[in-house]
Amino acid sequence: MSTKTPRINYSHNWNNKLMCIAHTTIRPRNDEKFIVGRIFDICLDGEVIGEGIIRTIVHFKLYQLNETMAQIDTGYDRQTAIEMMKKVYAGCRYDYDTQDFSLITIRMPDTRVPYCIPTLLKKTDPQACLFPESEGMSRHPSAHEIFEHNQQPA
Repeated sequence: MSTKTPRINYSHNWNNKLMCIAHTTIRPRNDEKFIVGRIFDICLDGEVIGEGIIRTIVHFKLYQLNETMAQIDTGYDRQTAIEMMKKVYAGCRYDYDTQDFSLITIRMPDTRVPYCIPTLLKKTDPQACLFPESEGMSRHPSAHEIFEHNQQPA
């Protein structure tokens, strides 16, 4: 049996959710893989950005996806989110009327999230710079510092 940490891979940071301490993911139901309490490496485009632990799992049929679930998970309205899910899993040949999906809540340790933010921003915008080096930032900024920085007038 392998002791390697399992991975949850994201190809896109939908709704910038990976910058949050807790986020959701919608996946086809897999009771062997997705278990409350299980720890995963959270990856974006194959690169580990942190560790996360599954906190909750809610199963549903795709037609039961509601506006709240769609907006929080993808940032899109319900219908667009359903269409996206069908495209993402097009090669799986699911019967979307009967296939169970899972809305999974994942929590990343509080201390890890601020450290992954620069990595996530660089993936979104390679030229991104949170704080100019002239401001004396020799460490990763805290989530509070990032919020304060973003509130300053340009």
